[in-house]
Amino acid sequence: IGYRINSGHTAEWLGWDPVNKNSILDFSPVAQKAFEEYAKRNYPELKDFAVTTLAERRQLDGNELLWEPSRHMRAVAYHRFYSDVMADDAIAMCRRAKELLGGKKLVGTYFGYVMTLFGTAASQMRAHYSTEKVLASGAVDFLMSPQPYAVRNPGDVRGDMKPFRSIQNRGIVSVVEEMIEAAGIDKKKINAIAAGAPGVINQDTGVVLFSPNLPWRNYNIKKSIEEKTGIKFFIGNDVNVGVLGEYYYGAAKGYKNVVGFFVGTGMGGGLILDGKLFTGNQFKGAEYGHMILDPEGPLCNCGQRGCLEAFSSKKGMSAYIVQQVTRGRSSMLGDKIENGVFKSKMLKKSLAAEDAVAVEAVDRACHYLAVATGNMINTISPDIVVYGGGVIEAVGDIFLEKILKEVDRYCMPSIRNTVELKVAALGDDSILYGALSMIKGKK
Repeated sequence: IGYRINSGHTAEWLGWDPVNKNSILDFSPVAQKAFEEYAKRNYPELKDFAVTTLAERRQLDGNELLWEPSRHMRAVAYHRFYSDVMADDAIAMCRRAKELLGGKKLVGTYFGYVMTLFGTAASQMRAHYSTEKVLASGAVDFLMSPQPYAVRNPGDVRGDMKPFRSIQNRGIVSVVEEMIEAAGIDKKKINAIAAGAPGVINQDTGVVLFSPNLPWRNYNIKKSIEEKTGIKFFIGNDVNVGVLGEYYYGAAKGYKNVVGFFVGTGMGGGLILDGKLFTGNQFKGAEYGHMILDPEGPLCNCGQRGCLEAFSSKKGMSAYIVQQVTRGRSSMLGDKIENGVFKSKMLKKSLAAEDAVAVEAVDRACHYLAVATGNMINTISPDIVVYGGGVIEAVGDIFLEKILKEVDRYCMPSIRNTVELKVAALGDDSILYGALSMIKGKK
């Protein structure tokens, strides 16, 4: 059953003429008052609560506005306000549709026009905030779009990236400054700052080439933080940094060739060869979380089928659990999966309670981890394989025991007998210690 929902009346209330598509209207008095209340509540740092002018709003969608600090937060507040109103309208209609359908699954086909207006960076902010809120509300079970740029990857926009650059600079720098202030440390006593982040990162220059879950493309985060704080800054891929931590201070200390599997929401890989971190061409190496183990297997977020991540990560295990619950089976984790994943602590409780579906999901995950481990052992002949990440932090002993029972079937005996398999010794602190190693020049 399909519903065509037109939110034009809401867009018009906000100052957009749905009939004359290229016409921008003045905000209604009600909308102006609503925006002022919204901005005061959510952006107390703003001094000017006036609605953006027509000229400014045209520039927002035309990518011409200079996002200087004095004006930037007002623009962000405007977009967030716009997004909230549109999302609330969509949520109300989706809930009514679901009620009419008797609670059946509701699939939303999102064309993006009302929320995005144009395929620009400014409207992508609205698309991201709006769709995020609609999905989080539970009013719609699935959201699809024939305009893939609008929903598939909110950070992957067409056009200018100025708004996103302003947000990322303000966000990450403010976090660093808040941490320094909270710790009560004099900046002059700080030798350096280091961090790990998801994505493809040039560890030598500190440039984030690409990050799947953040709006960062060719972003020189090192330059931004050093200019703002006056302190040296180092950054690397989070899993690479975690493996470095285990190599210098944890389970892999004293070994020269290390394979690291970090099992979390996704599946990360880190590789050290002859005592040096291997990052491959353009820092894209060691992505063996996307090693294909079954070409006909489940779809992975990367677009391929049958990746290790699709089987053995929290996303992969959660998808399997949802599938089984949908078929009528019960599980403690059935209603504990939020935003596509369960909490690692809940997995531990489910396994302790011998939840059959949870046990199956873990057995399946460990089977494919054993296969992938065997492939890496045969390919690299490492000294040690280390398993880390949030899932391993919670149930690492269970995972390792299951992997050890199977891995020999997928290795050449002459190679397997010189390889050790261990759980990360530093737990969630692996990345902290890896960050320390970068500061000390051990990279």
